Amino acid sequence: MVSWSEGSSSSWDDDSVTKPEPYLRQVAFQSTDTDRRFLACAKEKVEEKCCYLEWIDPEWSVAMQFCIGQLWSMHDKENDDKIRENLKLLGEEKRKMEEEVRFFKHDFSKLVADKEEAINELGSARLAISDLKEEIEKKKLADHSSTNLHQVLRAKAEKEWD
Repeated sequence: MVSWSEGSSSSWDDDSVTKPEPYLRQVAFQSTDTDRRFLACAKEKVEEKCCYLEWIDPEWSVAMQFCIGQLWSMHDKENDDKIRENLKLLGEEKRKMEEEVRFFKHDFSKLVADKEEAINELGSARLAISDLKEEIEKKKLADHSSTNLHQVLRAKAEKEWD
């Protein structure tokens, strides 16, 4: 509700009516009383409210009330249509997002599977490298021992020649 100022023209000038203090000057915004001014109790606490309400402007004619009612019905229908359209759009958006999440989950599970396979291949490669290092060490030892044996035989042969 909207308030109206002191300077507004008013058909209410009767000082004999007891108004509560404080009171609010309001303008009705909805229903068939749209745009009618009224006074209402300004107390905010429920237990203190005095339920005071006094219309300042006269009641609209039946034809005017019917027209205002029709306008509010049109307004409500338009709002309902907008809400339905927004819900439809939200439903479509939700469906798209759910599909994207499904694709994301599929891609993620494929990524995890590929990573696990790469880890397994890395483990196999490390084992193969370890085995190859072991073989190299054995060959080095064999080469070293054959070199030592060869040196011993050569030294022996040299002694015999001398």
